[in-house]
Amino acid sequence: MTPALLRSPGPQTAAAYYELRDHAPQLVGMSYCKSMPESPLAVVLDWSEAVASPDCSVAFTFERLRQVLPALVRAFVASHIYSRVERWDTGADVVELYDAGCGGVVGKVLPLARLIAVALHGDDGRALAAASRAELADALSRIHALMIGR
Repeated sequence: MTPALLRSPGPQTAAAYYELRDHAPQLVGMSYCKSMPESPLAVVLDWSEAVASPDCSVAFTFERLRQVLPALVRAFVASHIYSRVERWDTGADVVELYDAGCGGVVGKVLPLARLIAVALHGDDGRALAAASRAELADALSRIHALMIGR
């Protein structure tokens, strides 16, 4: 698969690929994030090299994306600092996320990778994207529960 073949699913997919390719070199900054676990870091860094290569077909196979999306979720969770605050309008406890150095880049890359997974792999890609969204929601929910003492 080359960038030209990415255009076949549609212009939105091509745009997502080019934006993803532009962000790929920035993912190297994850190696400086002290809270980043080694396993997802290795998966994401290897994948970012494949995304930036002239033939990106290896980066977007279903098997590769099945490894990468969960690693991006773990990287997103690990690359933020969390604090508990009270909402001004309802008084409810909420958790705020603060970028610890690379969370913004991971936060941009994750939805782009999901979009490409859906465009290239149809229902299987949609299931993969939904699973990664659910994993992220579950992780953030557990962090919230720990912070408010549940």
